[in-house]
Amino acid sequence: MAPGTFESCVDLTDDGSTTWHTLTDWTWSRGPVTEQVDLSGYAGKTVQVRWRYSTNGQYGQYQQQIDNVKMTTACLSKAKTGSLIVGHVYDANTKLPLAGITVANELSQTATSDASGLFSLFSTGGTHTLTATPSSGSTYGTASLSASIPSKGGVMKRDFSLPAGKLVASPTQMTVTVTADSSTTKTLSMANKGGKAVSATLSQTDTSTGTAATWLSISPRSGTVATGGHLPVTLTFNAAGMQAGTYTASITIYGNTPYASLAVPVTMVVKAKKGS
Repeated sequence: MAPGTFESCVDLTDDGSTTWHTLTDWTWSRGPVTEQVDLSGYAGKTVQVRWRYSTNGQYGQYQQQIDNVKMTTACLSKAKTGSLIVGHVYDANTKLPLAGITVANELSQTATSDASGLFSLFSTGGTHTLTATPSSGSTYGTASLSASIPSKGGVMKRDFSLPAGKLVASPTQMTVTVTADSSTTKTLSMANKGGKAVSATLSQTDTSTGTAATWLSISPRSGTVATGGHLPVTLTFNAAGMQAGTYTASITIYGNTPYASLAVPVTMVVKAKKGS
């Protein structure tokens, strides 16, 4: 900035102060001046406007004032009538708030939930479908509702709960006793308590070596668990060629869900054969 000059900027945000856009700026030496900013491009949106002033430090004793701020009839005529929709977005399973979820109507009027799950959306009046959509790649599903939006203004409260798959293993741990050089089978069941199908994959790790437990086999090793459904998995404990003792492993269940993988600890107790 050149010595003795002043600069004023008008900034606008339509996403709750996350991003500010400079609409216009002016540089001059003396005033007063009258300026006009066109906000018609933001009709139908909830916005905040701020004014910023700066001057070269050499002339910091000078000041600037702003007054007589108004919105003219010409601008108001372009605005749409409607109401403000305020609510929260939650995880349908845990009831915890979800951030970064886009809430929109079919007119592309949008808002994004914050860290507390809160969103604030201006919607044109009428009957509209409101949809809460997670970001691309998310394991959450979408949620929609129909709302009759008043045209004369006001605030409506609407909450969304996004579905997600939620696996539950049964039993949560397992201990079997096997005679040396023999085998036995048990069933592990995976149930989906969530609102979205889950693609699950299983693996087993010997806790003493950190490698695959060769004495334990899993079938099937993967599958899809529908909402409200379950997937039975056969576990085969094989003590062929093994010495009497206790062997432990962990079965890990991975799924395309927003939650941590499941771990099912298993123990195989090998008993010596009679007479040995």
